[in-house]
Amino acid sequence: MGVYFWCDGTSYRGVWKQDKMHGCGIKLSCEDSGNNVMQAGLFLDDVFVGPSSVCDVPAAKQAAQQAVGAANLACGLKSQPKLDMSQTRLHERSSPISHIDAFRKRHVSSLHSS
Repeated sequence: MGVYFWCDGTSYRGVWKQDKMHGCGIKLSCEDSGNNVMQAGLFLDDVFVGPSSVCDVPAAKQAAQQAVGAANLACGLKSQPKLDMSQTRLHERSSPISHIDAFRKRHVSSLHSS
């Protein structure tokens, strides 16, 4: 579980495996048009698969909130911020994203383990 923010404002909250989005989670990003986009569901090796029987949208939201809680614990924060997804729209599927270089891909919990 973890949270990561890219420098372009994109964020992912959810399950990670070997520094890749892998499992249930939510990715928030912004399109060129300025619209916020939410991808909620299953991710496999950094690719958004979509909502599934393994990870539907409510399960993805729960995983995202657990990831925020874990990140807050790692940072020593006392309160857990709520995810505001009211201004986002759900994409059922998207094209695969390219892999991010390992040095650019650190999640909050790994920052505090060094």
